[in-house]
Amino acid sequence: MGRIFDNAPVALAELSKDGDFLTANPKFCAFTGFDAAELAGTNFCDILHPDDRDGDRLERNKLKAGKHQSYTTSKRVIVKNGSVALAQLDVSISRDDDENPVLLCALQAAQAPFSVDSEEGDVGVLFRSLIEMMPDSVFIHDYATVQIANSAAARVFGIGSADEMVGMWADNLLHPDDVAKIGKRRGVYRSSDMMTPFMRVRFLRLDGTEFEGETASVGITWRGRPARCVVQRSIEDRLATDRALRESARRLENAQRIARVGDWGRDLETGEIYWSDEVWRIFGLLRDTHAPSYESIVEMIHPEDRTLQNEAVQRVLETQEGTSFDHRIVREDGEVRTLHLTIETIPGLDGRPRNLVGTLQDITDLRRTERTLEESTRRLGLVIDNAPIILFAIDREGQFILSQGHGLNALGLKPGELIGKSVFERNKDVPELLEIYKRSLTGETVQSEVKLKGRVFSTYHTPYTDAADDVIGVIGLLVDITERAQAEQALTELNKELELRVEQRTEEFRQSNVRLEETLETLRRTQDELVRGEKLAGLGVLVAGVSHELSTPIGNCVTMASVLEERMTALEREDAASTTSASPLQQHMEAFRHGVELIQRNLKRGSDLITSFKQVAVDQASEQRRVFELKTAISEIVTTLAPMTSKNNYKIETHVDDGIEMDSFPGPLAQIITNFVSNSILHGFGQRDAGKMVLRAYRVNSDRVELTFGDDGEGIDPKNLKKIFDPFFTTRRSGVGTGLGLHIIHNLVTNVLGGTIAVESTPGKGATFTVSLPVTAPAR
Repeated sequence: MGRIFDNAPVALAELSKDGDFLTANPKFCAFTGFDAAELAGTNFCDILHPDDRDGDRLERNKLKAGKHQSYTTSKRVIVKNGSVALAQLDVSISRDDDENPVLLCALQAAQAPFSVDSEEGDVGVLFRSLIEMMPDSVFIHDYATVQIANSAAARVFGIGSADEMVGMWADNLLHPDDVAKIGKRRGVYRSSDMMTPFMRVRFLRLDGTEFEGETASVGITWRGRPARCVVQRSIEDRLATDRALRESARRLENAQRIARVGDWGRDLETGEIYWSDEVWRIFGLLRDTHAPSYESIVEMIHPEDRTLQNEAVQRVLETQEGTSFDHRIVREDGEVRTLHLTIETIPGLDGRPRNLVGTLQDITDLRRTERTLEESTRRLGLVIDNAPIILFAIDREGQFILSQGHGLNALGLKPGELIGKSVFERNKDVPELLEIYKRSLTGETVQSEVKLKGRVFSTYHTPYTDAADDVIGVIGLLVDITERAQAEQALTELNKELELRVEQRTEEFRQSNVRLEETLETLRRTQDELVRGEKLAGLGVLVAGVSHELSTPIGNCVTMASVLEERMTALEREDAASTTSASPLQQHMEAFRHGVELIQRNLKRGSDLITSFKQVAVDQASEQRRVFELKTAISEIVTTLAPMTSKNNYKIETHVDDGIEMDSFPGPLAQIITNFVSNSILHGFGQRDAGKMVLRAYRVNSDRVELTFGDDGEGIDPKNLKKIFDPFFTTRRSGVGTGLGLHIIHNLVTNVLGGTIAVESTPGKGATFTVSLPVTAPAR
């Protein structure tokens, strides 16, 4: 192999996959002027013209990716002396002595520039015929105007004929913005007469519209003058195809992203790996931080699935038949994902596998859904097998094709036992069920209840159809509701019994309500009588006290009158017996004077007491509204209460502001104060013979007056504070009080006088009642 390489008649060089020189034969060294040692370690692009290097790298990358096995192109080679030589370059994939892939590069000098000295000779006719046959636009210009063109050029530029193009300025066929770019390239290639590679440029049609194209040219001699033969083609269709391909690629990428499917490829010779964007997403990796490699893939495969993956790859390489399987990966964040992998091989020219390609789909959610569906199916099966239901289906002829459910046991059947039997024959003794099947087979959905062998079933029958919406059978569900039906029947009977009981009890309640209303009316009358009795009792106490108070002055008057009568009798006797002395008369007159004064004072006291009693008695006996001075009214009330307090050492202190005039009811006010005093003596002081009561009255504002009555008695238990105004509530033993005193006070304050009342008490320190009253009582 080495001798053939060295003695080859053409310039040959072996390059690595990246274009580095490995070796070169003598012809190659002669063509470039470099010896093998100078070329070793350099890259092939180093001897190419700078404008040709990117194109060469692009072609070599296509070779590496397996897109083609060779390529041929024209390149400008910079030889060792600095000159530029046009060469034809042929590059193909080969293998060295160790069977490693290498690039074999062959160089041949390009032919001399084509020369057309006359259009009229055989060469001219042949040249015109050749360019006319070409599908691309071809024309010659002398670096200024068009000298000759083919019909394809006329069509592309929108000109009537090829002859009409002759004489047109070549630069007028270019977009103004691209003229300078083409001019610069002409300057580079003009002196070398080399063929320029195709370049993308914009052209102008005769009507001024522009289009995308590409052009290449070669230097020739035209009629003895330098010229260029230009090949030009529109690339709009190709650009449209490219756009369509890019759009297709974009849609493919979107489809892969949505379906979570990526594609991948691996060059078995170079080890190079390709991943689509979705593969990166599936693996949870970023292009910027990770490089795709076979080792990184193996590292991510779940340890339990690596053997499966290795065996599948080996099997594909050996058989060259595609396969697919599922395996798990463990991403860097620890998440386990399930993937579906497909693998195929692409053979090389030698028929051996050159590339592995395939797809990768994330099926984690699918597997999770499948497990959920399997679990749901299992649970549904358990329900069907254990619930009191029958699930069945019949075809259009009425033959059972499905018969499942625990409810079949109640009919003495087993699951699947009815399959193949006629529903009409089976249920010929149940006409209502036959009618349901007939209706369902005509397209109607029927719900009903039927009795079968002593059991009650709730039935649901619905037709199912084919793609043409024609009924091809019936599916149904029977639920054993025997116990429920029995319970409903028992409930219906119980409801009837309850309704009867409710009617009876309602009548009893109505009668009891009548009796209750009568009892309440009796209680209201009794309460009113007790209240009136309480008022009369208070008035009786007042009368008894006043009678006691009046008996003393009246008794004094009677006694003094008797003494005066005796003195007058004695005076008469002495006057009859005495004739000279006036002393006895004077003494009797003095006694008369003292007696008369005593009588007057006692009678005055009785008169005042009677006057106050009359006023208070009149006020308490009536609820007449009048205007009164509060201080005077309270003084009169307290005066009448003296008999209640004088028996023991009970004291009443009053502190009433002057000038408080009220338009209210003095009678209820007197009753309130009397009941306060009576309550303190009876309950507050208990068995004590002494006690102090304080009554205060003062104006709160122009509209309200506040009265406070307090004592230093036993006080009230906190648990009773909320109940003391309730009727008949008392803390004393039976027979002591009626329990209406404070209730009457509460009613008089709130209902008659339009005020409020509150109480505070500390056990052992007495109680204080606060009454807030309007100066003007509300109308009644």
